[in-house]
Amino acid sequence: MERGSRRRWRYWWRRARCARVPHLVVTRRSRIASVSPFSRLPGNELSAIVGDRHQSLIGTEYASRPHSASDVQEGAMNRLVVCLAVAFLFACSNENSGQKGANMQSSDEQAIFSETEAFADAWNKGDAKAAASFYTRDAVRVGAFGDVQHGQAAIEAAYDQLLHQTMSGARVKQERGSVRMLSPELAVWQARIEIVPPGAGSSLKGHVVQVMTKATGRWLILEAHPKIFPPGPAPS
Repeated sequence: MERGSRRRWRYWWRRARCARVPHLVVTRRSRIASVSPFSRLPGNELSAIVGDRHQSLIGTEYASRPHSASDVQEGAMNRLVVCLAVAFLFACSNENSGQKGANMQSSDEQAIFSETEAFADAWNKGDAKAAASFYTRDAVRVGAFGDVQHGQAAIEAAYDQLLHQTMSGARVKQERGSVRMLSPELAVWQARIEIVPPGAGSSLKGHVVQVMTKATGRWLILEAHPKIFPPGPAPS
């Protein structure tokens, strides 16, 4: 480095330190100062100071624009405002998605209640085919008397015998029950039931648990487990 270049280097270096420029950036290895006073030097003198071995850290736009303490503070405030805005939008997005998921779950639960009520209506009408249509094709039903059916056809045959022979003329009463969502396509519905025979006979009380799945836009029964309580007071 030439003697004149070294003198200019020391001059600007001491001036920058005395002025305590807040945006001064110096690397120990190359001792290159990224400070705006260098931008006032001609291009060839700046190259002479930097030398061929080191790369200048002075950006053209950054070095040509003066940076005061107010500029630094204003930039920090702008960054803070942007961060707060992003955080607010993220929070609103999470809240909307959570509310959307709750609304979707509520609509699924209502759809399940509607399906179980429609099934009870088909049962009371003695329509075995309509009752079996609430099951999936590969459904399993474990009857109240221990009988087991696999598939929609076997379930329809079981309801035909139940509604026209075993409990001909009986009616079923079932509570609204409760729904437990296991996944967006799988749920468990359970409720107390009461089968009222025709005439003056005593009713049969029990409980039913159904695993239901969402298929073709409907909630169908994947597995059904109706159970009848022994004679006597129903358990609380």
